[in-house]
Amino acid sequence: MNEFVCQSRSNCKKVIHVDDLLFDAGPSVYPCLSLSELESKLKEIEDHHLAEQAINSTNNINTKPKSENRDNEGLFGSFTPAKSLTSFFRMGRRDVALPSIENNNMNVNGGGNGIISVSPASSYPSSPSSQSINNTLNDSSITPPTNSSMMNYTTQEKNASTRALFEFISDETRIDHPLCRECTVKINRNVNLKITRNRKALSSYEEQWNEIEKSSRSLLSEEELELQIKAMEEEEKELLEQLKQIENERKVMKEEEKYIREEREKIEKIEESYFRHYAHFQQENQEYIDENETIHMQLQNGTEELKRVRDTNIYNDTFHIWYDGHFGTINNFRLGRLPSQPVDWNEINAAWGQATLLLYTIAKKMNFKFDHYRLLPMGSSSKMEKISDGTHFELFGSSDISLGRLFWYRRFDNGMAAFLTCMSQIGDYAESLDKTFKLPYRIDKEKIGEMSIKLQFNNEETWTKSLKYLLTDLKFLLVFASKKIKTSYSF
Repeated sequence: MNEFVCQSRSNCKKVIHVDDLLFDAGPSVYPCLSLSELESKLKEIEDHHLAEQAINSTNNINTKPKSENRDNEGLFGSFTPAKSLTSFFRMGRRDVALPSIENNNMNVNGGGNGIISVSPASSYPSSPSSQSINNTLNDSSITPPTNSSMMNYTTQEKNASTRALFEFISDETRIDHPLCRECTVKINRNVNLKITRNRKALSSYEEQWNEIEKSSRSLLSEEELELQIKAMEEEEKELLEQLKQIENERKVMKEEEKYIREEREKIEKIEESYFRHYAHFQQENQEYIDENETIHMQLQNGTEELKRVRDTNIYNDTFHIWYDGHFGTINNFRLGRLPSQPVDWNEINAAWGQATLLLYTIAKKMNFKFDHYRLLPMGSSSKMEKISDGTHFELFGSSDISLGRLFWYRRFDNGMAAFLTCMSQIGDYAESLDKTFKLPYRIDKEKIGEMSIKLQFNNEETWTKSLKYLLTDLKFLLVFASKKIKTSYSF
């Protein structure tokens, strides 16, 4: 008993026990066996194998275990060698040329033991003859080999002979052998399905062939065929003419396509150049917009700053005229004195210096020139100068008591009267420029608002009040001059 592995493509790898009865069919005789011959000889092997199994089961029924009996179930499990081998040999065998075998060239032995013994011939005729094989196999000279002849073969030779038989069957059937029972059933089922499909296709082809044969019976006569041929030739000529026209149109279309392609390339280049210039223009335009916005913002800031500067009266900030009780003040310097509030002369002199400088500045900004006197702003030592003879009149005083103080009163009073004269002249000039302008306190020679500005032969209360009126008129002149300056600088 030889062991082989199932060769199914599903990787079954099941162990198969092969009987020794198959080893004697040598490889040299396999090409000479036809399907029927192989079936008959395998049937003899099967019968002999079953007879031996019956004898062995009778003699050793109580000695062998059940597992061993299962291992000897024929060649492919429950399938007998004839059923397994011949079924696949019938399904996949290719047509082979079988040489004729003479009795003197090949000896095929088969007997009751089921072993086929084939002796190779020295040479085979070129033409196959299946009948000669049958005659040889059925010859009375063929006798089954004895058990003694079987013993002459080694185990290696038996395995080689059985393997050669399976290779021969695998080549003929295109299915790898040996196979187990399950794989045999599976492959047999698949082959039967293929056979069924092929039979259906064959029947479909036969039906179509019958229809073709029926249609071929109703053939036209020769005259009708000639007319059809002429018509087809004319149709062919027309189609050739149409084909020629189509070829000409195709050439024209190719030329147009070439022209269109060239034009498209030109347009693409122009478009590329356009977008490049457009991008450059957009960049320049954006830069211009940014620059314009920057300039606009600068202009707006400058305009706001100019408006703020215009609204700012620097003269009002520089010469701040206000009051402190009974005293008029200029830059916080009190102008005048009272018995109850004696103001130091240094403060009074500083106030007169600020008043002189303010009147001088107003006249200069208004391009006005005085007729009789000239202002000399010199801080706390400011003076008035008479234009005709150059006489100076002081606008400052002192608390020093001396003989010369009597002469100082006269020069100080004349200086204050000259200051009022200059204020009266520039007030008249302002009224001439603007009819709506008018000084709140009228000036008449050395009086302002009916109050004398002279200190000599006057009380301090009247003098202090007249000085307060003087600063009030200076305030009005300052506002008027500021308006005129803004108008002259307006755009």
